[in-house]
Amino acid sequence: MAQWSLDDLLSELRHASGVDCGASVMGPYHKSCNCRCLPPFPCIEGCAKSGDFTYDTVALTMTAPTYSYTTASDSFRYNVGDAVANIYNSDISAVGPSKTLKRRPNSAAFGYGQKSGSSDCQWLWNDPIAVPSMVLYPNFLNCNAPFYPQPYTRSVVTDGTPYLPVNAIDSTSPWDRVLIANPDYLCSTCYCTGCGSFFSNPRGHYQCGNVVYYSSAVLYIIEGGVPGVVAPYYTPLGSGHWYWILDFKAVGGHSWSYNSDSQVSRIAATSARGGNQPNFGGHVTGGVAMDGLNPQIVTLQYAKEIDCDTDFEGTAITLPFSKYFDPSGPYTYVVDTYPSSVTITLTP
Repeated sequence: MAQWSLDDLLSELRHASGVDCGASVMGPYHKSCNCRCLPPFPCIEGCAKSGDFTYDTVALTMTAPTYSYTTASDSFRYNVGDAVANIYNSDISAVGPSKTLKRRPNSAAFGYGQKSGSSDCQWLWNDPIAVPSMVLYPNFLNCNAPFYPQPYTRSVVTDGTPYLPVNAIDSTSPWDRVLIANPDYLCSTCYCTGCGSFFSNPRGHYQCGNVVYYSSAVLYIIEGGVPGVVAPYYTPLGSGHWYWILDFKAVGGHSWSYNSDSQVSRIAATSARGGNQPNFGGHVTGGVAMDGLNPQIVTLQYAKEIDCDTDFEGTAITLPFSKYFDPSGPYTYVVDTYPSSVTITLTP
């Protein structure tokens, strides 16, 4: 008869009990909430009533935040040149007054606004908008190399019709939404004869992608230290205390081009390809003053320690406002109003 080690026995017990969370989990296996949230929560001792709910969905009630940003496009003169700016700011009113959060289907599923990591124990709502975009960024390049006589090739940005990416199987799911390839026939083609491969000379080609902007709300369970008496209530340092955390997030996007009259600068970029937001001397488009340090993200956090005696009675659970991330940061949206609390309701 084969000899079993203690580790072998524990592994078999975890697998049989449905709480096998992988060897990378630190501490006792029952302390992990990355077990597909199978009730009762194996990570929170004493929460037997957590087994009375299904956890496929969680209802969120939230008064929508407000801010002064909109989606807008503009063409204007800047510093002896022609500029084009397309600024995409999400509709943050979309989260109110109530939304259904859906659980992550597996550890590999992706959703805009999700909490990073492999945990399945998170519930998400989002409203991403994708804009097919094409840029030509020919700065210091043209079709007359090696002498570069005029006329120089101008930079170009072309944005198509916005659309809602959807999950290929379940159109109502916030997870694994599918982006559509830009159908423009110029995508990835050379603008000069014999410009080489795309990888060896990307700026010799028309570059295409999707600019994606969105707002989202994600609920998750996390362990921390003793709760704060006043906000922020969630204390990340420490252990032994489990929290409901809801993060509301808004993320913007952009595309732009600039052609100087002297043809020295012929540049274009999009957020889809990692391009920085433009510095156009503070010219305002969509409420964004473009000075190179433009707002493009905000996160509001709501948090409450899980109470096994009250949170699993079938009534709404109130999560008070806990934190406004980096409110004075140059890349943070200024939010005019936001609710002092939100509520979540578990599904029996």
